[in-house]
Amino acid sequence: GKLKYKDRFAWEVYIIKNDSVLNAFACPGGYMYFYTGIIKFLDNEAQLAGVMAHEMAHADRRHSTDQLTKVYGIQILLGILLGNNPTQLEQLVAGLASGLSTLAFSRQHEYEADEYAVKYLYATDYHAPALGDFFIKMGNAPRPPAFLSTHPDPGNRVDAINKVWQSLGGKSGELFQSRYQDFKNTLP
Repeated sequence: GKLKYKDRFAWEVYIIKNDSVLNAFACPGGYMYFYTGIIKFLDNEAQLAGVMAHEMAHADRRHSTDQLTKVYGIQILLGILLGNNPTQLEQLVAGLASGLSTLAFSRQHEYEADEYAVKYLYATDYHAPALGDFFIKMGNAPRPPAFLSTHPDPGNRVDAINKVWQSLGGKSGELFQSRYQDFKNTLP
């Protein structure tokens, strides 16, 4: 038979108090975590909804599961090929091969998560391409977060986001700036 996976979760969202981290992540099973750093960095609720939709897309599209399978599958394969006692050079080559393959895979997943985030938000009152505004702001930051080095170029992501948005009809939505500012004011 066919294996089915759950693409709808009763999401539980948690906030981690750490203003120095500009990141959010979702775990299998419907758990999502936002650092206060990213919440305070965002300009409006539509950007927050964009990041949230992006993380939901990673879970819905099984990116975490696929990534873990690929990483551990490669490590097992390289272990078999190199034997139980590989030399340091072989270990280096194995590490590089594993890192490069997961990097390309991760970038593909980032684009797909961006695409689905726009599709998810397009059906709401939010301005669907606001996620792109977040990437522009991150790319222009004096010290962009380290994780950007493993993600697609922010400019390319914005172009792809806008292309998806236009293909859906280009409907404008709301940013909900004042409501978001009120929310940010409640954070420690």
